[in-house]
Amino acid sequence: MISIRTAGAIAMVLVFLTAMAMPVSAAADFSNLINSGSSMNGNIGSLATSLSSTMTGQPSVNYNVGLQGIGNTPAQGSISAYASANLMEGRSDGSLAQQILYSQRSTASGEISLFSFSFSYLSKLNS
Repeated sequence: MISIRTAGAIAMVLVFLTAMAMPVSAAADFSNLINSGSSMNGNIGSLATSLSSTMTGQPSVNYNVGLQGIGNTPAQGSISAYASANLMEGRSDGSLAQQILYSQRSTASGEISLFSFSFSYLSKLNS
């Protein structure tokens, strides 16, 4: 958690996860690109971020960011958080079978009582 009481502060968090797999028995190749991050520019507030990720087994990302005021004073400034995904699955012949694109962005500016953003991703083969 970061508490800010200055003339100005900037905080930025970026997360990138790339997961790729080779065929397992009859399963086809896949490639997933996950991006998540946040930026904050302000002069008062309490900023908290958390991140957990795994790159082996079942790749996953859990990302959270929150901004709130200090005491009875709201946070002042601006905050933005985003998540995007490009999920691709292939056929056994190497051609693209399916592609899913996902994008989300949340922003707030001015006096901010509470800002919260959460993103979770889990890559898993279903049998």
